Amino acid sequence: RVHGMEFESEQSAKLAIEKMNDIEVSGRRLRVHAAIIPSNQNLQQNISQPIPITQPSINSCVIVLKNMVDPDDVDEELRNEVRDECEKYGRVENIIIRQEKDTVKIFILFSRVEEAANAVNALNNRRFGSRLVVASFYPLEKYLTCD
Repeated sequence: RVHGMEFESEQSAKLAIEKMNDIEVSGRRLRVHAAIIPSNQNLQQNISQPIPITQPSINSCVIVLKNMVDPDDVDEELRNEVRDECEKYGRVENIIIRQEKDTVKIFILFSRVEEAANAVNALNNRRFGSRLVVASFYPLEKYLTCD
């Protein structure tokens, strides 16, 4: 189920997410996420039609960037550009660029979960050239096993 709440400040919302995510309630794990409301829809429409939350829990220091480049655009300069941009949000430990068929996925390992969260918040739905980047968390376990 998707339920929504509003907070007076972004800081209050972040604190609620931090404190409430993954706690047990009546034998079930509570998942708390920040919703992203598209700017091209009016607020009333968003209230009457909840937006499904697809972002996994904030429990990983790994993020994945999708739709950033075409496979033909992958080179060492891309790795450096990604590192330069992501270091604005925290310490980057490693970057893996994986080409899969016609897509490119860029995995970034940060030192801390908070740094990864800052990067996702800043990079998701951001333009890179003519493309709209999709940034999301990626499970550390899958990253470590190259899955």
